[in-house]
This record gives sequence, structure tokens and C-alpha cells, in this order.
Amino acid sequence: MSTLRVEPNAELSVNWTGTVWSRLRRSQIVDNAVALYILQFANCLLPLITVPYVVRVLTPSGYGLGAFALSFAGLFGTVADYGFNLSASRAISVKRSDRREVSRIATHVMSTKAVMLVACAGVFVLLTSAIPRLEGNKLVMWMSFLQVAMVSLTPFWLYQGLEELRFSSRVNLAVRLSYVPALFLWVHRPGDVWKWMLLQAVVATAAAAVLWTHAHLHLGVVWTRVHWVDLRAQLREGFSLFISQAAVKAYTGGNTFILGMFTSLTVAGYYSVAEKVVQAVLSLLGPVMQAVYPRASQLAALSREAALRFTRKLLMLMGTVGLTMSLGVLVAAPWLAPIVLGARFLPSITIMQILSPLPFLIALSNVFGIQVMIPFKQDTWVAVILVAAGLFNVAAASILAPHWQGNGMAVSVTFSEVLVTASMFLCVRRVGLLPVRRIKPEVLTDGGNSRTCPKPARS
Repeated sequence: MSTLRVEPNAELSVNWTGTVWSRLRRSQIVDNAVALYILQFANCLLPLITVPYVVRVLTPSGYGLGAFALSFAGLFGTVADYGFNLSASRAISVKRSDRREVSRIATHVMSTKAVMLVACAGVFVLLTSAIPRLEGNKLVMWMSFLQVAMVSLTPFWLYQGLEELRFSSRVNLAVRLSYVPALFLWVHRPGDVWKWMLLQAVVATAAAAVLWTHAHLHLGVVWTRVHWVDLRAQLREGFSLFISQAAVKAYTGGNTFILGMFTSLTVAGYYSVAEKVVQAVLSLLGPVMQAVYPRASQLAALSREAALRFTRKLLMLMGTVGLTMSLGVLVAAPWLAPIVLGARFLPSITIMQILSPLPFLIALSNVFGIQVMIPFKQDTWVAVILVAAGLFNVAAASILAPHWQGNGMAVSVTFSEVLVTASMFLCVRRVGLLPVRRIKPEVLTDGGNSRTCPKPARS
């Protein structure tokens, strides 16, 4: 009797396992996530080789100068990107079957980026000539600007919207691998900071050239006629997301620049390398988030029920993984920093521990903001939340950094991220988009065209 009962269950288990495995193998999301994770693991492995070498060769002040320059140039990169990494990817994910429309979107995005970069270069000339700390390191500053400009021209948003991330990941991996031997051959002393910046610019240029060539030859993306009406439409479409990205830069990428202006380049180096370690851990969340964003945008345009069921599972997964990462950084920092960074960067240990909650907080806020609010066109509220957090960070850093230096900046950043996560949770709860609630099957959406925070209309 027991045998008769076990065999059907065993067969059912085998069939169920085979069905799940078959679905996973055919899933475009899984395929893209795996490709991104291969690249991300390389991104985590390569710094274990390059960062210990760079921080020792350039010393804390030289490394701080490079990080300071990249942080400053990154502010202009945010202007050039103008939120297109999200808005263009969202538009392409909906129109991916129409290559003419995809080409039109890509043409106008790149044309807008080019105009932005020219304007940014003009402002960059003025600032690097007027501010003494920037003028004294003009070569390093311009090499960092070149690197940021080339990154902004890389069409990752195009491949993300088309869910063709396998090839883009391979290209990024190849150029990053070529960066390692070039670094060892060319960067040998503290005065080689500009060479370090230039190498990163060359890597970004190679990636952009290969990806655009592949997009033209194999994805059917061609250059179309530019219409100023469409350029203005692109600017309007991306404005809220641009404000959001600029605000994020105010409490993430711009921190090293703020710290370098208030304290010294050595202190900026301590903070930057600690932030880089935390960001390396946090980057392990990136592939899943990037792979699922186009699907979340598609589902939001079709069915509120399906979109929220999808993001509810994602929230549980990312929350658990993010919490594990945060605890890992908190515990591992005291022994990890001396091994990876050396004795000169011991002040970075406390900074890392203060920043350790970021993986958990950002995992939650990314699901609420990028995977729920933006697909449902709540762009304005995302911008409001992030601008508030950015202003809070700048104000808090201005008070804390001069007294507590790197530790003060870390406290400011962590509390800013708490503000973002809590605000996004309250907003999605108010509009009825909280993915942890029970979802009613009969509730559908017209694509989430509302840009305010009242409850969405129910059919």
C-alpha cells in the first residue's frame, strides 16, 4: 500500500521539478539575470585585484583625488543621462516589436544626450577654471569627465529595454578584463592618477563602440531623422526621472565631492574606498533589478494584478538577500579592510559599518520605486521623495562632515536612505500599490497614467 502511494507522488515531484526547470530555462528574465550576474561577479572579482593595487600605488591622497574627480564629473553625467536609463528603457520595452519605433526612440535619446554633453562641457570649463581645487588638478578632472561622457553614451538602456542583455554583458566583461593588465602596465606612482582616469575612459569608449555597432548590424537599430518636436517630447518624458536621478546623485555619487570640498582629499579617499566596498556588495542586487524592470513595466501596462503579484515575490526575495548582505558587511568590515585595503585605510572600517544598512534599505526602495512606482507612472512622487532625500543629505553632510569627517558623511547617507525607503513605502501604500497586500483579481489598470498620489481608478 505504501508503495502505491509513494510512486504517484514521486512521479508528480519529478514532473513538477522538470516543469519548473523547463520554465526557468526558457525565461528571458532568468537568461538576462544570469548574463548580468556573470558580469557582476567579474565586477566584484576584478576590484579584489585592482583596488588593493590602486590604493597602495596612488596612496590615500592620490586615490582620493581620483575619486573626487569622478564624483564631480559624475554630476555632469547625471545631467547628460537625463533619466533616459529608465524612461527610454521603459518606452523601448513597450515598443520592442516595432524596430522603426525603437530606432526613433534611440535616435532622439542619443541626440538629446549629445546636446546635453556639449552644454555640460561648457559648464565644466568654467568651473574647473574658477574653483582653485579643481583648477589645480585640471588634467585629472578632464580625464574623469571623458570617462563619464563615454559611459553616458553606452546604450545599456537600449539592450535593457529589448531584454538583450547577454551580449551587452559579454562586451562589458571583455573590456573590463582588458583594463586589468593595462592598469598594471601604466599606473605605477601617485602622479599617475590621470592615467587611471584615462584607462577607464578608454574602456567605456570601447564598450560603447562595440554595442552600437552590434545594435545596428544585429538588432536592426538605425539612425533616423531627428525632429525637434520629438526631442522636446523626450525631455518632457524624462524630466521627472532626471530630477530623481539628480537627487540620487546628491546622496550617493556626489558624496566624495562634498567631502573633498569640506575636508581633505585624504579623508575623501577613506570614505570613497569604504563606499566602493559597500557598493560592490550592493551591486549583487543589480542584475535581478535590471533584468526584471522591463517586465515590470510591461505588466504594469497590462494588468495591475499581475504586476503586483510579480513585485510581491521580488520584494520578499530582495529584502531577504539585502538583509543578509547588510549583516555580512557589518560583521566582515574589521577583518576585510586590512586585507583588501592595507593598514593606511583603517579609518575606512567604521565608515563601512555605518554604511552597512544600505544593501537592505536600497533593496526595498528599489522594489517600491523602480519596480512599482515608475512602471505605474508615479514618476513625480519618486522625484519628490528623492529630491527631499538629496536636500536632506546635503544639509546633514554640511553639518556632520566638517566635525566627524568620513563618519559624518556615512551617517548622513544612511539616514537619507532610511528617508527614501520609508517615504516610498508610505506612497505605494497610499495609492494602493503596496505589493505585500492581498491583491484582488478583478482590479486592473489602464497603464498607470496617473502622475499624482490619489488612489488609482478601479474598473
